[in-house]
Amino acid sequence: MRQISSRFLLFFIFSIVIFATEQAEVSFKAKDLNGKSFVLAENLGEGPVIITFWALWCSSCIKELMALDKTLSPYFEKGLKIIAVNNDSPKSLAKVKKWKFPVLLDSNQKIRKQFGGTQIPFMLILDSNGKIVSKHNSYQPGDEKKIEKEIIELLPKATENE
Repeated sequence: MRQISSRFLLFFIFSIVIFATEQAEVSFKAKDLNGKSFVLAENLGEGPVIITFWALWCSSCIKELMALDKTLSPYFEKGLKIIAVNNDSPKSLAKVKKWKFPVLLDSNQKIRKQFGGTQIPFMLILDSNGKIVSKHNSYQPGDEKKIEKEIIELLPKATENE
């Protein structure tokens, strides 16, 4: 009997952890390249959001950003937002390229670590309410097509009158 109750307790705790993880909403503030404050909560509600963590020295990060920019830019007008969070030191900021999407600064990597990112590139995909839908570690050419499929599923559906 004791073994059954121990298993039930472990199952119960595991279920709570999984449920809490799936329901987690992302929240943070950061400065952009111009020193302007960016609050994620103020940028939710129109469609899915991709938050990708990167650095200048990371070649796969740069490849990922270029691929996302090329592949996903048609979805910007449908509500998609991409937020690139740079993890470089403040000394390197002059070299950071401006993209079609906001570039935020996280040189101490606090934001990335807050969401369990242990390496870069690290990506979060959020629904329009800020709920984490998926996480991606690393980048391989072609990953952008998989991400595109995820984004299409999260975009607001067009009404019949449109």
